[in-house]
This record gives sequence, structure tokens and C-alpha cells, in this order.
Amino acid sequence: MQDKTHIRIPDALAVLPRRTGCYLVGGTVRDLLLGNVPTDYDIAVPGDPRQFAAAVARRNGGRMVVLGTPGRCTYRVAGGTVPIDITGLADGRIHNDLCLRDLTINAMAVDLASGAVVDRLGGRADLRQKTIRMVSKEALATDPVRLLRIFRFAAALDFQVHPDTLTAVERYAPMLGSAAGERMRAEFNALLATARAAVWLPVMSACGLLSTMLPHWTANAHNFSFIAHLEAGHAFPPRMTVPMATSTSRRTKTAPPAAVALKYAALLHHADRPEHIARACRRLRLSATEHRIIQQLVVGLSRLLGLYPPENEAPGDRHRRTVFFMKTGELTPALLDLAVAHGAPDDEGASVRFLAFVGQVRDQYHNQYLPRATQPPLLTGHDLAALFHLPPCPLTGKILTAVETARRNGDLNTRHDALAMAQTLIPPRRPVP
Repeated sequence: MQDKTHIRIPDALAVLPRRTGCYLVGGTVRDLLLGNVPTDYDIAVPGDPRQFAAAVARRNGGRMVVLGTPGRCTYRVAGGTVPIDITGLADGRIHNDLCLRDLTINAMAVDLASGAVVDRLGGRADLRQKTIRMVSKEALATDPVRLLRIFRFAAALDFQVHPDTLTAVERYAPMLGSAAGERMRAEFNALLATARAAVWLPVMSACGLLSTMLPHWTANAHNFSFIAHLEAGHAFPPRMTVPMATSTSRRTKTAPPAAVALKYAALLHHADRPEHIARACRRLRLSATEHRIIQQLVVGLSRLLGLYPPENEAPGDRHRRTVFFMKTGELTPALLDLAVAHGAPDDEGASVRFLAFVGQVRDQYHNQYLPRATQPPLLTGHDLAALFHLPPCPLTGKILTAVETARRNGDLNTRHDALAMAQTLIPPRRPVP
């Protein structure tokens, strides 16, 4: 990073009306000083920000969208190459505005008229020293979600957290209990999406953040090492996508990296009861789909670990794996990745054997199970009704499941074999007295 006193105003901001006292602020300035391309531009203006945003929208042919809540509105102009977010200056003065921000690296501004960097809180020095430092204790106390942002930025930028800031986090951690779940989710998901969440999760736990955010979850060193193994690449590359929420204002069907879901599963793997996972998901306002996926990953991993050690590749091993594949479905590749990161259960010296076991399961899934799973079943409920006079009932479902499991396991190949197996599963009819 260069210790710049001036920054060239990006060409994308040529559409801004010429007005004195307007500034680039926040993360935009941080990104520019770090040599990164901003994903949006944050502008603070004196006077009416809505009027300013409307003028920008007219100039670039975009549209204005109001974000936030009354009294804390941001006016986003979408339609150009990069979104432009416009807010009003606090008390009409840039220094007052910057003093209300969360971290010094986010509390810098650039005068749009001259390109001069405004940095009265040491943001540039903290960027050089790779340090996350609070602007003030009051800034954290007024918005406890900022406590999570500290660690999200530390992980994303690979910075250290200033000791005074860590002390303040520990002091204000109980206040996080009153924060909105949606906002906590957004910050926590962003932390988990980085490659260094495992570095900071134990620190967050020691400060009391995790127990406040997830009151029914107990910190466990294995959970943290589990996530560290995921981040270190001990797992095979994740092959799944899951619809995890990433926005504070709406749910999105676009999935962030699968690492988010995998790390939730690793974090909650030793939750004592399913209801504890449900409470954690409700606290963070995860959707029903997100909760279902995390629950399936946690339960599925326990089932997979229960298949180890195998019984010398006995036929029963292959059958149990087939049953496992049918229960876990398309999440199976992710569960295999989780298993590699988790390691051998209760056996530290069995890593080579365990990796060989996971490799065998992976081979059976991709090379044997999947090709068979794409083929149509050998029997249907109509067949059982027509040939054996069985009406739809629990017995019908049990027979169809058993036949289909055998087919996917490679034990049945023809309709004749399937009918013969079904016959053996139908109890003899008792004679009518």
C-alpha cells in the first residue's frame, strides 16, 4: 500500500453533480488505498442526499433505490458500471461523519473536488501496519453488530486486531444479544466465506461473542480445528452449491461459496440435540432451506463416520453405503469433503486408513451408485398392485425401497429378479376362517 495524500477520482464518478463538500467515504477509500477495485462507491454529501442521488440517476440513466430505515437511509443509484451509494454527512461535517464510523480503516474520505485524502483517525497507518482498530468504544456500543465486523475484516484482509479493540469487544459482547438476526447472519456468513475464519473463531469465542450470538451452542476446540482443516484444503474441493442467504435486506437464491454451509456444519457438528441447531438457525434468521441443509450435513456426517471402520470390505459395507447415498442424495460429495476435514473419529493414528476409506466411499458413489441411480426403477407401485394385489400402504413403500436399494447396490439387474425379491417380502396371506 502507498501512503497517498491524494487519490485520482475514478472515471465512474464523472456523473456526479459538481458540488463542494462531497466525499468518497468508507470502504471505497480503503479499497482504493489498498489498490483494489471497489465493488461500489460510497458518497457522503451535505444537504439532501435523496436530491443528490436523483440527479445522479438522471445523469447516468440509472434508477434510485432507497435502502435502510427512516433516519438511516442510503440512496443507491443502480444502472452504471458500479452501484453508487449516497448518504448525508453527519451534522454536515466530514470529520463528525468519520468519527461515527466503526473502524479506522473505514473512517477515511476523499474530497471529490480535489482528490485529497481526509484521514484524521490514523486509517492509513493502520492499513500499513495491517491492524484493525476501532474508531471509538461508543461506535461499538451504539451498534453491537460492528463487533462481528471487526473479525470479518481481520479475516478478509489478514490483519491483526488491536489489543484495545479486543478489550472493547469483550466488554460489549453481551450487547450483541439484542442485535437483529439478519444483520448478524450477514456479517457471520461473510466471515465464514473467508479462508481465515478458523483463526478468529476461537478469539471470538474467548471474547464471548459466539456464546452471545448462539446461546445454546458450546465452544469446542474440535469445531475450530475442523474448520481450520477445511480452510487448509484438507478436504477435496467442495462440489456443491447451497442457497445460503447473503443479504441483510432480502433472501437470494444465488449461493455463496459452499464453504459457508460446510463451516456451519463443522461449527455445529457437536451440538447436543437437533433443536440446538434449530435454535442457532432461528437466531441468525436462516431460512428453512438453509436450516434443512445444515441439519442434513450434520446428521449425514455422523452417519458417514458411523460407517467407519469398514468390515474388511464385506458385502454389508457396500449395502450400508448405498443406504447412506440414498438418504443423503446430492449432498454426498460435500459430506465426503467434510469427512476428510474431520478426520478419523476417535483415532488420531488412523488418518491414512480413514482417507483410504473415504476414497473407497467416493469411488463407490461416483463409479457405481450414480450410474445406477440415473436408471429407472425395476418396480413401481402399479406393478405391486397389478401383480400382487397390494394397495398403496406402508408395506408397498417398504418393498419398493428395499428393491430399489438392492438395484442401486448392484444386487438386482432384471425385472424378474425384482419381482422375485418383492415376492419374498410379502407376508403369506392367512386363510379366511
